[in-house]
Amino acid sequence: MLGCGSIHGTDIAESEKLLSYLYHYHLAPKSIQPKALSDRFQNMNILNKDVICADTIQSELPPLLKGYLRVGGYVGDGAVINQQFNTIDVCIVVETENITGKYKSHFTRDRKTSQKNPRSMVAQSN
Repeated sequence: MLGCGSIHGTDIAESEKLLSYLYHYHLAPKSIQPKALSDRFQNMNILNKDVICADTIQSELPPLLKGYLRVGGYVGDGAVINQQFNTIDVCIVVETENITGKYKSHFTRDRKTSQKNPRSMVAQSN
């Protein structure tokens, strides 16, 4: 499953701790690692891992991004500044076969519901 995680604002310096945390603790394995296009690529490896307080940064993560990481998601290499939405975006990769517990039942339930009623998929995405 692929997605997009966004950090509010477009100033890389203001988000250097978040981006560095994502890079050092949640970078996707090379075999499944997407990479931002070179003309839009923003380095996420800004700060050394030893100066990042992971517990503090985790509490500062945007909720959607935090949710993806909770289910075992990874980030791709490189962020992208999105001027239109005033965000810094990172690509999220979730290996669905690794989702467990309540999250797995949530995704399974959604899929079964959408198969029974195709319109429910549209309602959920809005």
